[in-house]
Amino acid sequence: MVDGNGAWVRQGEGFWRAHHEAWKLSDLNQRQYCEFHGLPQKAFENWRQKFRLIDVEA
Repeated sequence: MVDGNGAWVRQGEGFWRAHHEAWKLSDLNQRQYCEFHGLPQKAFENWRQKFRLIDVEA
């Protein structure tokens, strides 16, 4: 999400969890998904790693 100046607005876990689950159900690779939804790929990768660690520990 970007603000009125085009700067990225920091999003929380719920936002990234929803995108992560939607990405897993999509036929897109990570780069394609991020480009389509206007997401910074590095942030997506960071959250993806975090969710992977959380899921392993659970």
